[in-house]
Amino acid sequence: MLIYFGVSVVELRGVITKSLHQSKHHNHGNFSYFTFTQAWPATVCIQGADLGHTCNKVLNETAWTVHGLWPSCKGASEDQPANCNKSAKFHHDAISPLINDLKMYWPNLFKDTSPDDFWKHEWMKHGTCALNVSKTANEYLYFLQGLTLYKQISLTHILDQLNYHPDDNKTLDVRKLLNDLKTKLNGITPIIGCYRSKKHEFYLDQIEVCYSKQFQMFDCLKLRPRTLFFKSFKEDIGNDLHLEDCPKNGLVYYPTIPK
Repeated sequence: MLIYFGVSVVELRGVITKSLHQSKHHNHGNFSYFTFTQAWPATVCIQGADLGHTCNKVLNETAWTVHGLWPSCKGASEDQPANCNKSAKFHHDAISPLINDLKMYWPNLFKDTSPDDFWKHEWMKHGTCALNVSKTANEYLYFLQGLTLYKQISLTHILDQLNYHPDDNKTLDVRKLLNDLKTKLNGITPIIGCYRSKKHEFYLDQIEVCYSKQFQMFDCLKLRPRTLFFKSFKEDIGNDLHLEDCPKNGLVYYPTIPK
């Protein structure tokens, strides 16, 4: 499941959706920490197909990609900062020096949307809330910092090292994966998000790591007393809040990327 600071909202890469809650935070600095999220492209494409979108196979993504870098607050999900500067604009030229890396590591995966749609959405909704932090003080720096964090934590390499490989025919246990990831993240426990498809199958969706405003990594649950998503299905609810929308038995698919 994806975290978008709105309750029961599935927000997909490249799709601009509206939250069910409007943010109460309009001050750029009124947040506590950053949530940095990477997504697995094959699962993003499954979600997209469920909503009638088509993935852009031309991108030939074979690695985890950035979903977002989100200013976050301790407290209720409806209170998360979003769209902090309604007069702000997205300027493609501002990120043109980063465009090759963005296309590779932070791409819009849906070919039925404009290539800029996803970046524009992330900047307007999340980036405009981070302007008083020096490393995210403008559009260029915001995306540069997301790319920097991505290169610091290569989930594709880490999962490969841990012997987790995409496979459409067998499941993995996200509870074991959670513990294994901790050994590769300086003892920090990340958040693992799962996605339940229309066919009622569960997939490994995304992995979140939290950072202070100084970009020191820490356990998200220190400032997130409960998950930011209410569970829609009773069978999804587990005991570990590091697992979001994952099945009780912990078994999910890590799907291969279609050729």
